[in-house]
Amino acid sequence: RRYEREEVEEIRRKRDEKRSGKVVEESKVKSGSVRLYCPLCNKPNQRTVNVCSSCRFPLDEKDLDVFSENIFEDILAGRNVDTKIVYRDEEIAIMNDRFPAALYHVYIVPIKKIDDLSKLTSDDIPILESMYKKGILELKRRCIPEFQDNYLNVEDHLITGFNYPPSVFYLHLHLIVAPCFNPELFSHIRWHSYEKVLGDLKSTGRVNIYSEGNIADLAERESYGDRAKRLNLVVKEVRERIQNTNKVL
Repeated sequence: RRYEREEVEEIRRKRDEKRSGKVVEESKVKSGSVRLYCPLCNKPNQRTVNVCSSCRFPLDEKDLDVFSENIFEDILAGRNVDTKIVYRDEEIAIMNDRFPAALYHVYIVPIKKIDDLSKLTSDDIPILESMYKKGILELKRRCIPEFQDNYLNVEDHLITGFNYPPSVFYLHLHLIVAPCFNPELFSHIRWHSYEKVLGDLKSTGRVNIYSEGNIADLAERESYGDRAKRLNLVVKEVRERIQNTNKVL
């Protein structure tokens, strides 16, 4: 959504009151262990963005705060209990996204740490495929109405991928069931779809990170954003059909 100037000013006023007198140490800034914390939804964002990647609220340098680089390690080790692990085995763990891009949004992490997309090689294809398949099984267990009774196939209506640079330096795969709240997120330069990542690894042995000004990259990103918009329309149509059927019954 677009925020009116008065809304932005009021939210920032409350932020400034809450953080009155708080100063982030320069050493923390230089070390990179800070993020832009959204004053509206509290999501930590990379310093390279100027709007929150979750709610699209505008950010500025006053939103800087110290960030735990190892939040996923903390969750896996039980030191962070704010985020519940909904499934875990010897390979992967699945959690609900704390800042969801849709009603159903999970992320999957490997138990053995991988920092980010740039560290992946073709040797990591099996664990990525396992993360994807087990994530789908978790979503199917939730019995989402639009994907029951032969309406739609959940695999065909997923938005899946990774962000680079990541907000957390621990590889995590997003599985998002359409409709999503903001399909434009998925044409952003940070978003690298699961299909792209897997295809790159199979063809070249590494992930080709998107770059500004690359026409081919832009076309691919826009194509995925358009796909997210189409999926939104399809699933919303089925949702309305189910609601109308239930009214008749």
